[in-house]
Amino acid sequence: MKINKIILLLLMFSNFSYCKDKSNVEAKESEISKPTKKSEIENYEKTLYIDARGGLRMRDDFELNSKVITLIPEREEVQAIERTKDNFKIDGKEDRWVKVKFKEHTGWVFGGFLNSDRPFKCMNLTKQNLDQFEGGCLGEGCRDNEVFFQILFNKDKTTYFNNDVRDTYSGGNWEIKNGEIIVEFDYRKGGDCKWSCQEKQTMEEQNFCIEECDKNTIAEYGKEEAKIEVKYRFFIKGGSFYSIANSKDPDPVPGKNTFKYHHAHSEPKKYGCMHYFKGEGEEN
Repeated sequence: MKINKIILLLLMFSNFSYCKDKSNVEAKESEISKPTKKSEIENYEKTLYIDARGGLRMRDDFELNSKVITLIPEREEVQAIERTKDNFKIDGKEDRWVKVKFKEHTGWVFGGFLNSDRPFKCMNLTKQNLDQFEGGCLGEGCRDNEVFFQILFNKDKTTYFNNDVRDTYSGGNWEIKNGEIIVEFDYRKGGDCKWSCQEKQTMEEQNFCIEECDKNTIAEYGKEEAKIEVKYRFFIKGGSFYSIANSKDPDPVPGKNTFKYHHAHSEPKKYGCMHYFKGEGEEN
């Protein structure tokens, strides 16, 4: 009889634990997958790009627990047809669901992982020796063939930024984390004395990324008509867009490449890998 009571107590405890665990799981799922109301739909025609690492699932309805139609790879182009009038919150992002066409498929994707411009595809850096980049401006009002911006990534993990136009100078440390360049630097502004007499101000760390262009472009720019082969683009995530070009120097130093930095403003879709700047820098 005593044994039966023990077994009964164990069974009751097991059921209680199971119910408790199950209720927690259901609560967590309901927080992200069940919308509070069925949203109305409106027309929405636009070309968009998938901005989700690993791709984005297309579903047959605008709910996370609806049937998956296909997985759309990262950076792929989709055509939007419709979208919900209400916003939903998923993975910390608040946005609408969007109905899109992708190849032969049509379905719903969450708008928080869509972008109007094709997202950058960062190289997965594991070991990278970064040399000095020199460059100039491609925007309106920029002066031809004038190198005014320098970025130096030293082998001792220190970095130095110099912008002669804005008369600003900054430096700090860099390292590679998760395939990206993380720069944490101090900021000093202006004056002929540069580093020696400026007050030190701490800036937030920023993620830098290098992307290899899909197609290399060889073009001519400036009065000297030096040929430049654009291989990479380099930018601060969430900020300005920059590019790296490998210069075809008319009189190259044997065994050395010249990498030049150039500024393409913040319009990656317009400039992409097709624009470049011919700087007058020295061989590294």
